[in-house]
Amino acid sequence: LVMDGLKVLVVGEVRGQWGQLFDKVSAIIQSKGRFDLLFCVGAFFPLEDDPEVEKGMLPFLNGTRKVPIPTYFLGADDIGAKYISRSADEATIAPNLTYLGPAGVINLMGKPPSPGLSVAFVSGRYDPTAAQTSSRYVRRCSQYHVECLLADPTQYQSGIDILLTNTWPTSILNGLPPAQGPSTVQAMSEPMRRLSLVTAPRYHFTSSPELFYERPPYITQGGHVCRFLSMAALNDPAKQRSLYAASILPLGLVPREQLLRHPPNSTAN
Repeated sequence: LVMDGLKVLVVGEVRGQWGQLFDKVSAIIQSKGRFDLLFCVGAFFPLEDDPEVEKGMLPFLNGTRKVPIPTYFLGADDIGAKYISRSADEATIAPNLTYLGPAGVINLMGKPPSPGLSVAFVSGRYDPTAAQTSSRYVRRCSQYHVECLLADPTQYQSGIDILLTNTWPTSILNGLPPAQGPSTVQAMSEPMRRLSLVTAPRYHFTSSPELFYERPPYITQGGHVCRFLSMAALNDPAKQRSLYAASILPLGLVPREQLLRHPPNSTAN
């Protein structure tokens, strides 16, 4: 299974429209075959209290509707805190539905001796004025959360498979002609630049609710390329892309020659 690559789906802001999301995911699985993981960037819950939308979430929370594949989401500027606080372990809020946490690195789908997928993440929109907090659910992240991830840089010596954030790094457009940049400027942060530099991800997924943007691959300090993708919101009025599929062979299983192969459109960063 892992030797063929893990099949991953990534979605932008869902804003509580879980039924629509999981119906789409189920249809993709029926059409394309199995997928192993779903990651959600941006607001997974409604942005504010909305009884009608929250009513549609309840069947998944009480188990009468099933989440089709293991699904992991970030904290964001939404109402997620009230649902996380109700959960017994403040992480898995329903079968197959898991809040990643404030910031960290996890390994998914690994079965010794085969390595799994290495995933680093920071929840919340970056806000330099955000107070350091011990709150489990993070709506706004700060330098503190990034520093927690960078405390032991040795764990990133070979890079990681996936980085998940809700804010773009400041350097992401370096070396690109304007024609290859996004149509609208997004909020960026210097700590996210440091994070992407040190972790050297192969994929960096983030959120831009009104925009889908895929940067040409750039070469990381690990020598391999990173594919940066920012997802539009589910049901974006302009019908920008909100779902992305990838088959990712875990870093520890990729032959070095293959890992260091650069697509023709790769750039420096």
